[in-house]
Amino acid sequence: MVRLVHAEALSVCGRRAEAARAIAEARARQLERAAKIRDEVFREHFLERAADNARTLELVRAWLGEAAE
Repeated sequence: MVRLVHAEALSVCGRRAEAARAIAEARARQLERAAKIRDEVFREHFLERAADNARTLELVRAWLGEAAE
């Protein structure tokens, strides 16, 4: 969550390039953690239903124009 808030704060301050890098790093860390979850249902829940993780993936799509996963 800290990485997400950091990226959002950078964006609000107009530091878009830094925000994009921060959200990309947040996604990378999130996907690393998700890869350790063996159960597919739990992994999906972790990525898409936990509010901060879902928000991270939403910003990746919006700011980077990339697939979130």
